Amino acid sequence: MKLEASLKLKVFQKYIGEKVWVKSLHPIYWAQSNQILTLTGIKGDALQLFNPTDRTTAWYTIKDTREPQFEFKLLLKPLKQLTPEIQAVAQALPAPPFIIQYYVDLGFDMPLFFKPGHPGNQQNAFELGLAVYDTEEAIIQKTMAAISPEKREAMRNLLTEALG
Repeated sequence: MKLEASLKLKVFQKYIGEKVWVKSLHPIYWAQSNQILTLTGIKGDALQLFNPTDRTTAWYTIKDTREPQFEFKLLLKPLKQLTPEIQAVAQALPAPPFIIQYYVDLGFDMPLFFKPGHPGNQQNAFELGLAVYDTEEAIIQKTMAAISPEKREAMRNLLTEALG
């Protein structure tokens, strides 16, 4: 299902503070491709992402009317990774809406609600193509396997610096 930009931003807004995999859709942006950045803010049509390598933030636009330059995927956890300890803490919270927010704050991919009758309701970010359940290390390995040896070495150095 293809979501309009405003709804994508609504999903990302729930996960401020989480890691985002930024993947270039154009070769000209290779240097900015396959970065794992931290989502630090949202504005009308953009994501604010923090780059730990150079300690800078940048705005990445998401629009319906323009050919996208980047693909963004949240790094989230599937609900099947909920532990009994996490569930016990959630059940002790004073109201049911706090449980969902608690799980979101821990980086779990929760079912979404957009508006009555929307076909994306009750799906999660992974099902809508806005998240992956991979670790940073797994993404790096997949990325390295898909590029040439020269670019792979440059990318390995960049990503190693980013992971600190």
